[in-house]
Amino acid sequence: MTKFKLTRDFYRPSKDYVEYKPQIECKKVMWEIWVHKEKPIAMFFTGKQSKPNWHNKFTDNDAMKKKIHNRIDNILHWEQKKAERKEERKNALVDVKVGDLFYNSWGYEQTNLDFYQCVEKKGKTMTLRPIASKTVEGSTMSHGMADNRVAVKDAFLSDKERYPDLVKRSFSMEVGFLSKTTETEKHYCSWYY
Repeated sequence: MTKFKLTRDFYRPSKDYVEYKPQIECKKVMWEIWVHKEKPIAMFFTGKQSKPNWHNKFTDNDAMKKKIHNRIDNILHWEQKKAERKEERKNALVDVKVGDLFYNSWGYEQTNLDFYQCVEKKGKTMTLRPIASKTVEGSTMSHGMADNRVAVKDAFLSDKERYPDLVKRSFSMEVGFLSKTTETEKHYCSWYY
């Protein structure tokens, strides 16, 4: 038994429709718009989709054209945002230098902290080593089971190294994610057990 596949040709309208081509250039996204020859009816396809994004009947041609141009503006805005996010991610790679500090906050019913220092950067990978932390003076909570901590630069705890990939938006660890920090930035830590 052959499976019937619905392609764009299946959804494309009859001879009563003509293709509408607005005077807007966009090389990254394709769209296909069909409008009825006599009635204010339009069908809008985006990219390689088989089904239309919408197939609407309008009160008049002005309302139809407004909807078409709003959809195109939304697509162009979305593509611009995508390009900006891609550029931000690309620039984030340059942001890490040898000596930068990171922390990993994790835990269930308590907040555990691990601090790391970048000791080497090669291409899209950095090498991290665990470093010590110290309690900020006067930050211990009255119950004695929580305080604020800061990283202690160059106070390495072991030779064990980790190699997060810099291409990703966040640096994943066994538990939690890495975030950048400084020697003065305080981080909450608790130990209820």
